[in-house]
Amino acid sequence: VRRGPPDVKDEQWNHISKATDVQACVSANVMGVDEALMLDMQGFVKTCNSVNFFIVRGDEVWAPTKDNQMQGITRQKTIDVCRAAGITVRELDFALTEVYGADEAFCTGTFPSQIHVTEVDGRKIGDGNKGPVTAAVQKLYAAEVTRDVSRPREAILADLETPRDLSVFKRLKL
Repeated sequence: VRRGPPDVKDEQWNHISKATDVQACVSANVMGVDEALMLDMQGFVKTCNSVNFFIVRGDEVWAPTKDNQMQGITRQKTIDVCRAAGITVRELDFALTEVYGADEAFCTGTFPSQIHVTEVDGRKIGDGNKGPVTAAVQKLYAAEVTRDVSRPREAILADLETPRDLSVFKRLKL
């Protein structure tokens, strides 16, 4: 399913118009699969209808660029834990052919955290099983969540009071 161009609606913002996501979800259900892989107007992989998408090529994790997609918290945390563990993460535009030739693939989202992908468009990804990089990412992320939820209340509140970069709001026309 192709997403509309970013000048129609900014995919980096959560908004009421989910028409393409609903269309993708219906298409995925009709095909008997869990998610629909979304492409941008140039045919590059961007995201899925409800989760973010990653592939593994060799020992590198590839993530679609942030353009034309929601910049999810779980997506960013996954990238952060990978980099902290020394796993190379490349944010780049890549085509479906690179997905088909990937060693592994996984999705990230609030509820599934990271879940491995066994096939795309009926083509097996890697050997069709969860790969070692995906398994490592799942363990790293779970450890990060455990560390976060076990922090003292005062540390969590101090983080919430840390100044944030709100420059993104300057683009809004109110």
